[in-house]
Amino acid sequence: MKKVWKDVAGIIYAVFALFIIGCANASGGGGASGGNNDSGGGNSGTPSVTYSITVTNGTSIPTTAAQGDTVTITANDPASGQVFDTWTTSSSDVSFANRTSANTTFVMPDNDVTINANYANTYSITVQNGTANKSRAKQGEIITVMSSMPPAGKEFNKWLVVTSNSGLSFANENSFSTTFTMPANAVTVKADHTQIPAGYYSIRVNGGVADRTKAQLSEQVQITANTPPAGQIFSHWQTSSSNSIEIANENSPTTTFTTTSAFSYPLNAGNSCIVTITAVFVVQ
Repeated sequence: MKKVWKDVAGIIYAVFALFIIGCANASGGGGASGGNNDSGGGNSGTPSVTYSITVTNGTSIPTTAAQGDTVTITANDPASGQVFDTWTTSSSDVSFANRTSANTTFVMPDNDVTINANYANTYSITVQNGTANKSRAKQGEIITVMSSMPPAGKEFNKWLVVTSNSGLSFANENSFSTTFTMPANAVTVKADHTQIPAGYYSIRVNGGVADRTKAQLSEQVQITANTPPAGQIFSHWQTSSSNSIEIANENSPTTTFTTTSAFSYPLNAGNSCIVTITAVFVVQ
């Protein structure tokens, strides 16, 4: 009887063990399957789609990119007599950070793009009796010209266009320094210097401007200092003719001066003297 019970107990134990192992396998299988599913999910991720970038007359970094990537483009050096002008593209969804810079960026759209670096011809600038802020420029650029200091006995009169049929006009032809818009051709301009009439003296202002270029004895002249350089402030006016020039307020950036009875000079035309006044700036 004992043996029978032992056999029955063994059978029950074996069945129970099989049941436990089956459950474990079922659970493990599910775990393995879940693991495979996770792994499969990772492997099934679609790689980023990249699109080509074609740059005419330039380069890009990178040469292919995914949507949303920032792409840097650089124009090739211009040919002699030309300058970089602007970037263009047929892709309506491309927007340049700076269209007129030879080195700029854009954000990649979800398609291939073709970009062109465009160049413009430049034309020479010649200034007689003065200077320009550049020697060559493309059409449409704003050019600044400044007259040189006229020799003793002469004064700046106005700006003249020497080049015929240029279509050039000055912002203010009567100003010692002025601007003009560059036409599509070489230009020559001239600062006209004329004889100062008898009884007048020339006015030179360093670091500022006067409301006229010549004056007569005892005539009141207004002077205004330029904007001080970075980190500096206006201090005062000074002149080497202090014994014959009276400044209303030498500590004001805008003031007036007149000549005194001590002022003397040849009154015949062509021998007029020059009064020089300087705006002094100091570190703030």
